[in-house]
Amino acid sequence: MSDRLSLVLLIDDNHLTNSLNERTLLASKRVDKIVCRSGIEQAMDWLRRANKGLAPWPDLIFLDIFMPGGTGWDFLEDCRREFGGFKANSVVMLTSSPDAQDLMECSNRSEIQDFVIKPLTAADSLRIIDDHLTLENFASQ
Repeated sequence: MSDRLSLVLLIDDNHLTNSLNERTLLASKRVDKIVCRSGIEQAMDWLRRANKGLAPWPDLIFLDIFMPGGTGWDFLEDCRREFGGFKANSVVMLTSSPDAQDLMECSNRSEIQDFVIKPLTAADSLRIIDDHLTLENFASQ
Protein backbone atom coordinates (compact mmCIF):
# COMPACT_ATOMS: atom_id res chain seq x y z
CA MET A 1 0.00 0.00 0.00
CA SER A 2 1.31 3.42 -0.92
CA ASP A 3 1.52 6.04 1.80
CA ARG A 4 1.27 8.91 -0.70
CA LEU A 5 -1.16 10.41 -3.17
CA SER A 6 0.17 10.96 -6.69
CA LEU A 7 -2.12 13.87 -7.57
CA VAL A 8 -4.58 16.07 -5.71
CA LEU A 9 -6.88 18.50 -7.53
CA LEU A 10 -7.89 21.62 -5.56
CA ILE A 11 -10.96 23.45 -6.86
CA ASP A 12 -11.78 26.76 -5.18
CA ASP A 13 -12.55 30.19 -6.64
CA ASN A 14 -10.50 31.85 -3.89
CA HIS A 15 -6.83 31.86 -4.94
CA LEU A 16 -5.65 32.45 -1.37
CA THR A 17 -7.61 29.43 -0.14
CA ASN A 18 -6.14 27.29 -2.93
CA SER A 19 -2.66 28.49 -2.03
CA LEU A 20 -3.12 27.82 1.70
CA ASN A 21 -4.61 24.39 1.04
CA GLU A 22 -1.78 23.59 -1.36
CA ARG A 23 0.83 24.53 1.27
CA THR A 24 -0.97 22.52 3.94
CA LEU A 25 -1.14 19.42 1.75
CA LEU A 26 2.47 19.73 0.59
CA ALA A 27 3.61 20.13 4.20
CA SER A 28 2.10 16.71 4.93
CA LYS A 29 4.77 15.24 2.65
CA ARG A 30 2.14 12.74 1.52
CA VAL A 31 1.23 14.29 -1.86
CA ASP A 32 3.46 14.21 -4.95
CA LYS A 33 1.68 16.84 -7.05
CA ILE A 34 -1.11 19.34 -6.57
CA VAL A 35 -3.07 21.02 -9.34
CA CYS A 36 -5.13 24.10 -8.44
CA ARG A 37 -8.09 25.28 -10.47
CA SER A 38 -10.16 28.35 -9.63
CA GLY A 39 -13.45 27.32 -11.15
CA ILE A 40 -15.66 24.55 -12.41
CA GLU A 41 -14.84 25.04 -16.08
CA GLN A 42 -11.07 25.04 -15.47
CA ALA A 43 -11.42 21.86 -13.43
CA MET A 44 -13.58 20.25 -16.11
CA ASP A 45 -10.94 21.12 -18.72
CA TRP A 46 -8.28 19.36 -16.61
CA LEU A 47 -10.48 16.28 -16.20
CA ARG A 48 -11.29 16.19 -19.93
CA ARG A 49 -7.55 16.12 -20.65
CA ALA A 50 -7.05 13.44 -18.01
CA ASN A 51 -9.92 11.41 -19.45
CA LYS A 52 -8.09 11.44 -22.81
CA GLY A 53 -4.85 10.33 -21.15
CA LEU A 54 -3.21 13.75 -21.64
CA ALA A 55 -2.92 14.45 -17.91
CA PRO A 56 -3.02 12.27 -14.80
CA TRP A 57 -6.37 11.60 -13.15
CA PRO A 58 -6.45 12.93 -9.57
CA ASP A 59 -6.40 10.52 -6.66
CA LEU A 60 -8.37 12.96 -4.55
CA ILE A 61 -10.30 16.17 -5.26
CA PHE A 62 -10.86 18.96 -2.74
CA LEU A 63 -13.96 20.80 -3.97
CA ASP A 64 -15.41 24.09 -2.75
CA ILE A 65 -19.18 23.99 -2.53
CA PHE A 66 -19.92 27.64 -3.38
CA MET A 67 -18.27 29.24 -6.42
CA PRO A 68 -19.33 31.80 -9.00
CA GLY A 69 -20.75 30.14 -12.07
CA GLY A 70 -21.92 27.04 -10.24
CA THR A 71 -21.61 24.97 -7.11
CA GLY A 72 -19.56 21.95 -6.22
CA TRP A 73 -22.80 19.99 -6.59
CA ASP A 74 -23.11 21.26 -10.18
CA PHE A 75 -19.54 20.13 -10.83
CA LEU A 76 -20.27 16.64 -9.52
CA GLU A 77 -23.35 16.39 -11.75
CA ASP A 78 -21.38 17.61 -14.79
CA CYS A 79 -18.74 14.96 -14.05
CA ARG A 80 -21.39 12.28 -13.65
CA ARG A 81 -22.83 13.15 -17.06
CA GLU A 82 -19.49 13.52 -18.84
CA PHE A 83 -17.27 10.91 -17.17
CA GLY A 84 -19.70 8.64 -15.36
CA GLY A 85 -18.83 10.30 -12.04
CA PHE A 86 -16.04 9.48 -9.63
CA LYS A 87 -15.12 6.35 -7.77
CA ALA A 88 -16.14 6.10 -4.13
CA ASN A 89 -14.39 8.30 -1.58
CA SER A 90 -12.52 10.44 -4.10
CA VAL A 91 -13.94 13.90 -3.28
CA VAL A 92 -13.64 16.09 -0.18
CA MET A 93 -16.17 18.90 -0.01
CA LEU A 94 -14.92 22.21 1.39
CA THR A 95 -17.06 25.02 2.73
CA SER A 96 -16.70 28.18 4.75
CA SER A 97 -20.37 28.17 5.73
CA PRO A 98 -21.52 24.82 7.13
CA ASP A 99 -25.04 23.89 6.19
CA ALA A 100 -26.98 20.87 7.44
CA GLN A 101 -28.44 20.29 3.97
CA ASP A 102 -24.95 20.16 2.42
CA LEU A 103 -23.84 17.70 5.10
CA MET A 104 -26.87 15.50 4.35
CA GLU A 105 -26.12 15.67 0.62
CA CYS A 106 -22.53 14.56 1.31
CA SER A 107 -23.72 11.55 3.27
CA ASN A 108 -25.90 10.47 0.32
CA ARG A 109 -23.06 10.45 -2.24
CA SER A 110 -20.59 7.59 -2.39
CA GLU A 111 -17.93 9.68 -4.16
CA ILE A 112 -17.67 12.05 -1.19
CA GLN A 113 -15.17 10.97 1.43
CA ASP A 114 -15.41 13.95 3.75
CA PHE A 115 -16.95 17.36 4.44
CA VAL A 116 -14.50 19.95 5.83
CA ILE A 117 -15.05 23.46 7.14
CA LYS A 118 -12.35 25.77 5.76
CA PRO A 119 -9.56 26.40 6.38
CA LEU A 120 -8.02 22.98 5.85
CA THR A 121 -5.69 22.26 8.76
CA ALA A 122 -2.59 20.07 8.92
CA ALA A 123 -4.53 17.61 11.07
CA ASP A 124 -7.41 17.58 8.55
CA SER A 125 -5.06 16.92 5.64
CA LEU A 126 -3.27 14.03 7.36
CA ARG A 127 -6.54 12.46 8.49
CA ILE A 128 -8.10 12.79 5.03
CA ILE A 129 -5.05 11.35 3.26
CA ASP A 130 -4.78 8.47 5.74
CA ASP A 131 -8.50 7.72 5.43
CA HIS A 132 -8.34 7.86 1.65
CA LEU A 133 -5.35 5.53 1.41
CA THR A 134 -6.92 3.11 3.89
CA LEU A 135 -10.17 3.05 1.91
CA GLU A 136 -8.27 2.59 -1.37
CA ASN A 137 -6.29 -0.30 0.09
CA PHE A 138 -9.46 -1.91 1.45
CA ALA A 139 -11.26 -1.51 -1.90
CA SER A 140 -8.39 -3.12 -3.82
CA GLN A 141 -8.41 -6.29 -1.68
